[in-house]
Amino acid sequence: MKKIRVSFKAGWIDDKDKFDLSDDFIKIIKFFVWTTPCNGTSSSEKKMSTRGWNSNVWKDGKLKDYLVTSADLQQNVYYAIARKLDDMKSLESKINISTKCREHNRVLMYNNGKENDLMQLFYYIRCALAHGRFRIYNDENDITYVMEATGKYRSDYILKARIILKEKTLVDWVDTIISGPDDFKRRIEELKGTSSDLIKQVIRNKPGLSRDKICKSLNIRISEARRIFNQLRDDGIIMYDSKFRSWYVVSNFG
Repeated sequence: MKKIRVSFKAGWIDDKDKFDLSDDFIKIIKFFVWTTPCNGTSSSEKKMSTRGWNSNVWKDGKLKDYLVTSADLQQNVYYAIARKLDDMKSLESKINISTKCREHNRVLMYNNGKENDLMQLFYYIRCALAHGRFRIYNDENDITYVMEATGKYRSDYILKARIILKEKTLVDWVDTIISGPDDFKRRIEELKGTSSDLIKQVIRNKPGLSRDKICKSLNIRISEARRIFNQLRDDGIIMYDSKFRSWYVVSNFG
């Protein structure tokens, strides 16, 4: 296993003298750099608790699951965490993360486990933006941020994180955290309702699909899809016909 060595002035980083400050970019900079939730990195920092989140916000997993799922960061497909710097090289190839692969959100980062993974990711985003190690691509259908965080190792610079995120993903993350837990709870309830409707729609259109295939067809975290599916079953809204080996929606629940 090898560390990923990078150039301090990498060729893919563009000239910031020609940089335009859009409203969304300013929102992203304000949150991740100035009012960052990361401890000890800004004199204007705002901890999660300052925004109304409780001390267990990362432990209960709901916010983390939403942020990861909304970005479609499937573990070990588009999202990989190295617990050792020497594992970064193999994971780089595994999730195919490079400046040219911008069609999908992707995150590769090092975290030794002492910090929560999402807070560590926020810290790396902060470092990339604060140190100018980023480039914004105006692709055909999306605005995409490519960011890196590095560290000094002997005489070399090594990669600690490479992050490829759509601007709309970053803005959604910022809005979600700034809006606070009450708004987040309402948003989750709305998503649950939408997911329930989608499950019923898939069953009507393709009744022969198994539970897992139905859940995988949804653009949400598979564990969350299964939980909603099982709840629909337990509530008697959907049922399984063993004779025809298919699921169906109980007529009373349309």
